[in-house]
Amino acid sequence: MNQSIIFIDDIEWAEQEQAVTLKAQLQGMLIPCKITLSKLNEIYQLSITTEKEALELAEHKRFDLENIFEELIEKEAMDEQGVVLFS
Repeated sequence: MNQSIIFIDDIEWAEQEQAVTLKAQLQGMLIPCKITLSKLNEIYQLSITTEKEALELAEHKRFDLENIFEELIEKEAMDEQGVVLFS
Protein backbone atom coordinates (compact mmCIF):
# COMPACT_ATOMS: atom_id res chain seq x y z
CA MET A 1 0.00 0.00 0.00
CA ASN A 2 1.37 3.36 -1.05
CA GLN A 3 1.20 5.66 1.96
CA SER A 4 1.65 8.76 -0.18
CA ILE A 5 -1.88 8.35 -1.64
CA ILE A 6 -4.49 9.62 0.81
CA PHE A 7 -8.23 9.38 0.23
CA ILE A 8 -10.48 12.20 1.39
CA ASP A 9 -13.51 11.11 3.45
CA ASP A 10 -16.22 12.50 1.18
CA ILE A 11 -18.01 10.37 -1.41
CA GLU A 12 -20.14 12.18 -3.99
CA TRP A 13 -22.43 11.38 -6.90
CA ALA A 14 -21.57 12.62 -10.40
CA GLU A 15 -24.91 12.79 -12.19
CA GLN A 16 -23.56 13.35 -15.69
CA GLU A 17 -21.35 10.25 -15.59
CA GLN A 18 -23.73 8.24 -13.38
CA ALA A 19 -20.74 7.57 -11.16
CA VAL A 20 -19.59 7.66 -7.57
CA THR A 21 -16.67 10.00 -6.95
CA LEU A 22 -13.94 9.64 -4.35
CA LYS A 23 -11.03 12.04 -4.10
CA ALA A 24 -7.43 11.04 -3.59
CA GLN A 25 -4.54 13.26 -2.70
CA LEU A 26 -1.07 12.55 -4.04
CA GLN A 27 1.79 14.90 -3.31
CA GLY A 28 -0.64 17.76 -2.72
CA MET A 29 -2.56 17.14 -5.95
CA LEU A 30 -6.29 16.32 -5.71
CA ILE A 31 -7.28 13.44 -8.01
CA PRO A 32 -11.00 12.75 -8.62
CA CYS A 33 -11.65 9.01 -8.87
CA LYS A 34 -14.92 7.89 -10.43
CA ILE A 35 -16.55 4.50 -10.73
CA THR A 36 -19.66 4.19 -12.83
CA LEU A 37 -22.90 2.70 -11.61
CA SER A 38 -22.64 -0.04 -14.23
CA LYS A 39 -19.13 -0.97 -13.05
CA LEU A 40 -20.30 -1.11 -9.41
CA ASN A 41 -23.09 -3.45 -10.47
CA GLU A 42 -20.66 -5.57 -12.47
CA ILE A 43 -18.03 -5.87 -9.73
CA TYR A 44 -20.44 -6.63 -6.91
CA GLN A 45 -22.98 -8.55 -9.02
CA LEU A 46 -25.85 -6.26 -8.07
CA SER A 47 -28.53 -4.32 -9.88
CA ILE A 48 -28.62 -1.03 -8.01
CA THR A 49 -30.24 1.84 -9.87
CA THR A 50 -30.33 4.90 -7.62
CA GLU A 51 -27.84 7.47 -6.46
CA LYS A 52 -28.64 6.60 -2.84
CA GLU A 53 -27.93 2.89 -3.36
CA ALA A 54 -24.70 3.66 -5.22
CA LEU A 55 -23.44 5.96 -2.46
CA GLU A 56 -24.34 3.46 0.26
CA LEU A 57 -22.55 0.66 -1.58
CA ALA A 58 -19.49 2.83 -2.17
CA GLU A 59 -19.34 3.72 1.52
CA HIS A 60 -19.70 0.05 2.48
CA LYS A 61 -17.01 -1.03 -0.04
CA ARG A 62 -14.82 2.03 0.44
CA PHE A 63 -11.66 0.10 1.32
CA ASP A 64 -11.97 -2.07 -1.80
CA LEU A 65 -12.59 0.94 -4.03
CA GLU A 66 -9.65 2.83 -2.55
CA ASN A 67 -7.40 -0.14 -3.33
CA ILE A 68 -8.65 -0.24 -6.94
CA PHE A 69 -8.10 3.49 -7.39
CA GLU A 70 -4.72 3.36 -5.71
CA GLU A 71 -3.56 0.81 -8.29
CA LEU A 72 -4.93 2.92 -11.14
CA ILE A 73 -3.23 6.06 -9.81
CA GLU A 74 0.08 4.20 -9.48
CA LYS A 75 -0.32 3.14 -13.14
CA GLU A 76 -1.03 6.80 -13.99
CA ALA A 77 -4.42 5.89 -15.48
CA MET A 78 -5.74 9.46 -15.42
CA ASP A 79 -7.43 11.15 -18.36
CA GLU A 80 -6.31 14.51 -19.74
CA GLN A 81 -8.27 16.32 -16.97
CA GLY A 82 -6.49 14.28 -14.27
CA VAL A 83 -9.53 12.13 -13.47
CA VAL A 84 -9.33 8.39 -12.86
CA LEU A 85 -12.47 6.84 -14.36
CA PHE A 86 -13.20 3.18 -13.70
CA SER A 87 -16.00 2.22 -16.06
